[in-house]
Amino acid sequence: MDKIFLNQIKILKKVKNYNKLLSKDIDPSLSPLTYMTAWAETPGYYKLNSLIHNFKIRSYIFFFKRYFSHFISSQS
Repeated sequence: MDKIFLNQIKILKKVKNYNKLLSKDIDPSLSPLTYMTAWAETPGYYKLNSLIHNFKIRSYIFFFKRYFSHFISSQS
């Protein structure tokens, strides 16, 4: 099999396992963490990258930016 195809299958399995784990606590259809886009900066995008690359610093920065922007906008 093609190496790219095998990598895609591995990523899909990781996402499926993550969604199963997440669905025990919350409804995945309502969570932005389960919308795993590969092209837009969404919470799911950063979660997908952390599942693939085990790289979590950018996702933490993204969540802090979102939190503080909501905090600042609620102050106005």
